[in-house]
Amino acid sequence: MTRAIIRLIDDYTAAYPPIPVTLPWAEQDRILTRTVNLLITDANDRPWRGSTWGEHVWKPAFEQAEISYQRQQDGMHALRHFYASYLLTQGVTIKEIAAYLGHSSEAFTLKIYVHLTLTSYDRARLAIDTMFPPAPTRRRMAGNHGRRIKTAGLNRRRRHVAHDPALDQNRR
Repeated sequence: MTRAIIRLIDDYTAAYPPIPVTLPWAEQDRILTRTVNLLITDANDRPWRGSTWGEHVWKPAFEQAEISYQRQQDGMHALRHFYASYLLTQGVTIKEIAAYLGHSSEAFTLKIYVHLTLTSYDRARLAIDTMFPPAPTRRRMAGNHGRRIKTAGLNRRRRHVAHDPALDQNRR
């Protein structure tokens, strides 16, 4: 988590202290319930479920923004994809994203998000274009029919010789 998010959570917990809630989850150690401190509960101090948040926060946000909610496209899973896609565009590795999303393997994450990654060819082109920016495109002259346009100085090879001011006067 970023420092800014941690600060927001600290501020929230100062205003709304965590509430101990007993959860009815069976554990591997045969304990049928576990009491944990939850940061977010409903009005009756019960844990919020994804569907509760969706009904009371997410869908009303769509209504307030005057955006139609598409059931299969705009749910919590869409936010998860948005999060992962954004991290990928910011240079976070597939391995890190897989860990953040709780995926069992990077291969699974890569399979889902590979279409958003730059290929090695794209990265190579970007690197070369950064080092050697493309020259402005020259316009084709009417009637040229695909022949090379000769422009003063642009088609000549440069010679690597020491600069001699006397030569400059001869060229004028």
